Amino acid sequence: MEITLAVCCDAANVSREGKLNLLGIFNSIHAAEFPCTHPHLALVLRVEARLGEEGTYPLEIRLVDEDGQQLFHINGQLSLQGAEPGRPMTAQTIMDINNLQLPRPGTFAFEVFLDGRRARSVDIHAFRSS
Repeated sequence: MEITLAVCCDAANVSREGKLNLLGIFNSIHAAEFPCTHPHLALVLRVEARLGEEGTYPLEIRLVDEDGQQLFHINGQLSLQGAEPGRPMTAQTIMDINNLQLPRPGTFAFEVFLDGRRARSVDIHAFRSS
């Protein structure tokens, strides 16, 4: 099981055909003053797994600062189904995060834990606008 895509963007959805659509991928937030509130972002994950890895797995997202201080976390589950020999299973997860609070400029990271182990990190850089 592997996270093959992890990004922050303005919006995301999955079409009826199963296509993952992303709009406005970014990794920087500019604010006139801090603390600041970013009104909305979508954290998008795409996971690939193989035959024998079907099931439901715990998923945890933690937002941490440069010192490793946790600002918030989200717990959920990721379900992988429909394995076929020779073809990977894919699962897409879109987490809409509203009113993200950033206390100061700096680098923050969404740490992604899948099945209890750290699987990926997505950095967000917060800058003061001039």
